[in-house]
Amino acid sequence: MGILDSIKHELRLANYTTKLILINTVIFLITNILFHTKVIDLTYYLGLNANVNELKVMPYGIVSYMFLHLGLGHIFSNMLLLYFAGKLMEELLGYRRMLFTYIGGGIFGGLFFLILSWLISGFHNESLLLGASASVLAIFVVCAIYMPELEILIFGIFPIRLKWLVLIVFLATTVIDFSVNTGGKFAHLGGALFGLIYAYNLKNGKDWSNLFERKTKVRTKLKVVHKSQNITNSYTNSTQSNTANDQETLDGLLDKIKKSGYDSLSKSEKELLNQLSRKI
Repeated sequence: MGILDSIKHELRLANYTTKLILINTVIFLITNILFHTKVIDLTYYLGLNANVNELKVMPYGIVSYMFLHLGLGHIFSNMLLLYFAGKLMEELLGYRRMLFTYIGGGIFGGLFFLILSWLISGFHNESLLLGASASVLAIFVVCAIYMPELEILIFGIFPIRLKWLVLIVFLATTVIDFSVNTGGKFAHLGGALFGLIYAYNLKNGKDWSNLFERKTKVRTKLKVVHKSQNITNSYTNSTQSNTANDQETLDGLLDKIKKSGYDSLSKSEKELLNQLSRKI
């Protein structure tokens, strides 16, 4: 197996949090190489520009900015937080919801940045937004709302409830010294708000990420014949019963995590949690 084949194999096995981190890292390396060799400044083309004239030309910045970093400290802190938050959300709620929250939180954060920048400085504000902070905060908030009492071990040593950890992260990155990087903190507020709204809707049975669920069409050459209503009702009741059982099992696993932590699950329970998170 060649090097490229090995890399492709490892990528297929990697979780989606790792893939997001890899995408951000590759873009960071390319951006910095081109910037420091004075070839091109990609931040201008991939960042989210608050100047309305520039935004008209590069509207895709509302998405591309959330994968863009220039400083080493900036990407390190964002990817470290993404590693913990993204991995946790994948384990609790599945990769589709995590990806949806990353993109949705980033877009919502970008819109907050634009609207508040225009209100304060006008439509010709030259502020440029880049970084995954809004996306990461959205993921953290969803985890905290969904499992607030989950105990996390910081560096494997210091125990802290998830709700307090997220509050500390939010205060440290957004509230403290708001005058520094104000535009970026506008985006933080938007990302956190998106996570809050999505999490409460999710707890109430409204999963917006289902909009992006793959729909498969079942084609058949069999002739359709009339079936009795009793058979149809039986199938419907059976499907509903299976869904209810799956939800009951998932709730039981989440309760166990809430009381004793994720590590208290056995290997088979972790696998079952992952399957149910993707299914429900």
